[in-house]
Amino acid sequence: MRLSSRLAVVAAAWLLVVAFSAIAAEVDPGLCTLCHGADTRGNAAVRAPRLAGLQPWYLSAQIKAYQANLRGTHPADVPGNEMRFIAAALTDQAAVDKVLSQFSRSSPSMPSPTIAGDATRGEQLYGTCAACHGGRGEGNEAVKAPALAGGSDWYQLAQLRNFTQGLRGMEPADLAGQQMRAAASGLPDAQAAADVVAYISTLR
Repeated sequence: MRLSSRLAVVAAAWLLVVAFSAIAAEVDPGLCTLCHGADTRGNAAVRAPRLAGLQPWYLSAQIKAYQANLRGTHPADVPGNEMRFIAAALTDQAAVDKVLSQFSRSSPSMPSPTIAGDATRGEQLYGTCAACHGGRGEGNEAVKAPALAGGSDWYQLAQLRNFTQGLRGMEPADLAGQQMRAAASGLPDAQAAADVVAYISTLR
């Protein structure tokens, strides 16, 4: 589906989101599951990642990054463009933070691996990632590194490729994104990203 068509569909759906939110004077968590799936476990069909278990500070930071045009601006980043449009409508930050806190406490079953990679090699490569994201993929707010364990592996692979291909982390004000772009660019070859993600899928 072309970007313009996908955005038109998202725009129509999000008009309903804004209308219902205005009536309720809050953001309905159920509206986010339209894309991110039941229990925010993710939906690969519409390229919406799992949110469950991610720290509220990280989710909030990403909403703000979309709102500030630090994410989702590259024409080739179709899901990012869609999310940037949606984030622009989320003007009640207190209500947004309340919903994000609910997502972080959600604990649906762990996702099944979908990426074929060499987890043994990935473990060796992950040593660099662990410096920020933690040895168990638990994340570290002090360095703005989110949890990786339990995430959507297809999304993590897509984001590594976005960083290396210049679709993400290119804005000067996106310091965390620039750091991640440098780290992703340090992977030795194209297969390395899949290997790292395969290893991350084993973390609990």
